[in-house]
Amino acid sequence: MKTVFRILVGLTVVLLQLPLHAQVQEDGKLHGRVNINLGLGPGGSLSPCLRTQGDQDLQIARDDCAETEGVLAWSKYFMRGGTQQIWARALIDLTLRVPMERGWADTTGGNSGLVLGNRNFFAEVGNFWGSKEVVWVGNRSYDYEDLWTLDLRILDQHGPGLGMNNIDLGWGTLGLAFFRVNSKNGGPSQDTLDLRWDRLPLFGGLLKFALLQTRTLSTDSKTGAKKYAPMTGTQLALIHRWDDEDSENKFFMQAGQGLYGGNDLVPFDQGRGSEFNNTGEERDPIWLDATLYHEERQALKRSRAYRIGNQYLLYPEFLPFSLHTAALYERVEFGGLHYEDEGLIFDRPRMETRAWILRPMWDITTRQSLALSHAAVLIQNGLGYHRRLLDGTLSESRKPVDRSLRRSEIAYIVRPLGWGGGTEAKLYAAYNEWNPETRRDVSRGPLQNKTHGWTGGLTMSLWW
Repeated sequence: MKTVFRILVGLTVVLLQLPLHAQVQEDGKLHGRVNINLGLGPGGSLSPCLRTQGDQDLQIARDDCAETEGVLAWSKYFMRGGTQQIWARALIDLTLRVPMERGWADTTGGNSGLVLGNRNFFAEVGNFWGSKEVVWVGNRSYDYEDLWTLDLRILDQHGPGLGMNNIDLGWGTLGLAFFRVNSKNGGPSQDTLDLRWDRLPLFGGLLKFALLQTRTLSTDSKTGAKKYAPMTGTQLALIHRWDDEDSENKFFMQAGQGLYGGNDLVPFDQGRGSEFNNTGEERDPIWLDATLYHEERQALKRSRAYRIGNQYLLYPEFLPFSLHTAALYERVEFGGLHYEDEGLIFDRPRMETRAWILRPMWDITTRQSLALSHAAVLIQNGLGYHRRLLDGTLSESRKPVDRSLRRSEIAYIVRPLGWGGGTEAKLYAAYNEWNPETRRDVSRGPLQNKTHGWTGGLTMSLWW
């Protein structure tokens, strides 16, 4: 750990000194994005933010969530020249989020007001040894991968760290990073080694391997008290992508165990117990508590999670038509997790998730479009335990919860002339079907005690 700390300090000193030298070229750029969602429910009230509960938040109905979000990114080259010269860059990326839900249970975990977070605050140096490799240090959202049509994170490693990427191996490039995540509200610190082998030519596209090895520490990151049982997790992901003039495709497979294994909050981004993001949300570290029953910890070590998914986008160059599709299958095994209570055995069955979306879009003019979509998230055994007698006989009085959310939507999209960037407004109406366990609170709100209903609203986006 001392060696890592010395490297971190050394790189920081180098990067801080670079701007003091004669600047070959300055290139300060400011980029931003603002999204405003005004979902409306019956009677004109703000909509109830339909989403699946306690899982990876596959938000096929994200437009219904009434909120405002802004991202502001600034980058500046302090030194840059030819391909054989050292260059340096600093990047700051701030996120501002204002949830506007009301009339139902708070879905922000208590952070119902303005939330400010920094996804990126790092510096990097390129051509450090006369090649194309890049050395970086700081707080970073690293090599992000997703299926954006399902709003699904595939890889979302982020936090304070340092690393090196774009190392030319002759057949693909290599990236190596180290992260230390500390939860500001208490919980175990977590270290992750992240190895990426990218840009491997295969089947007319490019293949990426990602291997993450994570370990939680015994001390509480807020108080310093030793109260947690160290736990490890391993994740492997393979992502293949290809594109041509009219289409693009992304296929991925993912497997995890331990910290990346059995969890209702499928933890492929950073693992159980780690901070969910830098805006205040975090995972419950109770599973890592040193006082936890030993068999439950062993079950966590044995737990497994698997994913496979694909996203295909078609946009013919000479046709006023495009098509977005995606599909996902996910299986989570909880390592034989169970407990006994008053002569009964409660065991946690395997959880399975199936999700898909189909969205055709027609261009009325160059700046107006009409889109239809149908999407679904189906979760089997989402929450709860099987209830058995000690002889193994299954009791039907308590079953794990199956959760589902289906949505059919029609939307009118306008893209007015932007100023050096882009603007988009979408007016939509959607018919939703769900089972009661999908919503975080079904006793309040405009769709209370219902399992279907219409929602609609307006979303506006601006980026530059």
